[in-house]
Amino acid sequence: MADGEHLVLLDRTGAALGTVIVTTDDGSLVLGEFLPAPNFAAHAELFRAHEQAANEMLLIEVSSLEEEIQSREFSVAKRDEPGMTMPIADLQIMGPGISFRWIGVTAASRARSGS
Repeated sequence: MADGEHLVLLDRTGAALGTVIVTTDDGSLVLGEFLPAPNFAAHAELFRAHEQAANEMLLIEVSSLEEEIQSREFSVAKRDEPGMTMPIADLQIMGPGISFRWIGVTAASRARSGS
């Protein structure tokens, strides 16, 4: 993804949870800014709890919350190609910041799709 590219964060049902403005994509790790949509409210408390546990260094709680986040099968899509979703892992949303890792998507396949 190019810096400044806009992606849509999706839940497993395909509901749009918000916009990701990519600031860094090194081919594995993506960093950016997250602008939540109304549908994000269904997941917001989970991410708030994760952020609080991380800030308080509650490592067992962080691990448990990370497993719950991963089990929700979040993905992203380009705004102009909503049907082409890309799976992600290690999703973290803390304040306005977002980070995640690509899974099951190689750099070559993202390049072919114009990512």
